[in-house]
Amino acid sequence: MNNHQKAPQTLSASQLNILCEQASILLTTGQVETARKQFLDILKIDPTHLETLINFAVLLVDTGYNSAAKTAYSQALACHPNSLLAHINLANLYFQERHFKEASNHYEKVLAIANSKNKNNKSDSFTISQVAHAHQGLALINFEQGNQERADFHHSSGFTLEPIRFFDQINKPKSKSALVLIGGRGGDIPWPSLIDQSLFSVQTLAVEFWQLAKDLLKPLDQYDLILNAIGDADSSKISLLAAQDFFDKQINSIPSFTSFYSNNKIINSPDKVLLSGRTFNAERFKKIHFVKTANTRTLNREDLKTTETIKDALTLKVKFPVLVRSLGFQTGKHFEYASTPEDLSNIASSLPGAELLVMEFLDTKDERGYFKKYRVMFIGGNIYPLHLAISKHWKVHYFSAAMKDSAENRDQEKAFLERMEETIGAKALKALESIQRELALDYAGIDFAIDAQGELVVFEANATMIMALPPADEIWDYRRGHILKAKEAVSQMLLSKAHA
Repeated sequence: MNNHQKAPQTLSASQLNILCEQASILLTTGQVETARKQFLDILKIDPTHLETLINFAVLLVDTGYNSAAKTAYSQALACHPNSLLAHINLANLYFQERHFKEASNHYEKVLAIANSKNKNNKSDSFTISQVAHAHQGLALINFEQGNQERADFHHSSGFTLEPIRFFDQINKPKSKSALVLIGGRGGDIPWPSLIDQSLFSVQTLAVEFWQLAKDLLKPLDQYDLILNAIGDADSSKISLLAAQDFFDKQINSIPSFTSFYSNNKIINSPDKVLLSGRTFNAERFKKIHFVKTANTRTLNREDLKTTETIKDALTLKVKFPVLVRSLGFQTGKHFEYASTPEDLSNIASSLPGAELLVMEFLDTKDERGYFKKYRVMFIGGNIYPLHLAISKHWKVHYFSAAMKDSAENRDQEKAFLERMEETIGAKALKALESIQRELALDYAGIDFAIDAQGELVVFEANATMIMALPPADEIWDYRRGHILKAKEAVSQMLLSKAHA
């Protein structure tokens, strides 16, 4: 150590815990850089401090440093291999990155640790909550992979253990209360990225299991806000119907809840979300001026067994080539191209699900040979451009698109974000406004292309769209402000509804 370096200060465990708690509050109130410095100061004194390593990893994820977050979690687990929370958080991070094998390993580790600690079946509330998290995570992975039986088992196990979860508001001023309805089937809005927990105290309710939690719920008209976070009408229809039934029972038992319902205190009412499935959207949107949707059919497996049954089922409704996908999956999972009935029959046999969606392939390739997928958000009646993904492949997703290595593509996206109407044209903008009115959702998004006639070609429109910040790289700075603007619009909408 040279003369200019100061030896790390020695503090007691309780003093470090207090500093860590202070840094965590700084993080939750938006003072990210100050929190970062304090976490690092603690780790200089004690690089094994568990709560600091976990909370610092949370900060790193929030600011786009996923790789560094994994390093922090790995350090935590190297020093504290039985930390349930470190395993859960790391598993959640792997799940977000779609590294399902690694995520499963950590969720399973939680179950194994809890089982070995509690041979006499007596668990503390924290352990029960972490076990519930693990089951719920494994349910989502199995839903994603099409393992329906295992998914149902973990879904039931997780939410039976913990149907309602409490998230205390951080600084405890005069806070608003929010009830968030979830389904846990892979089609939920990531509500923590939308609700500012320094302003709201939050309870989440797995609505299919609400009877198990009814003694813990306040009367619904005593919440300032209810957010239905169940967003996918295809994958989460069971949960949406349960939410409708839940509300119907409240209307019958709490007379004042009818007024609460009619005063728009419920964000994304489940009856409206139920109408946003791919097949129904394809039919209703094609009636809107300047909108094109693919002719679409939902077929069962009997319809897809042979070329003859396929031809009978599709008749003149859908012409080849087609795209076929399992219902309820995102990011291109179980989504394929078929040029002939023979191709479709072979592909369908390998896809999960009792029913499959078959739609005409609308070729939107431009003169450069690229496919473009625009995304805008519908928030509180306004339209916010979010991103433009450009790819040589028809299956366009931002994470696999030709953006990072193409300044020309990034310039096109920048133009869309800064001058949306000029970029997509008046026809397409009018179409977006009409679709927003038709959806009638407080929070939703749409993926689309623009054809040679300037008309809007719809890929999907629903409440599941996420607004993820780009990695912490300066080449994405042109995107960051637009995403933050849309996020702020959500925050203001929720506050406005809560105060109404």
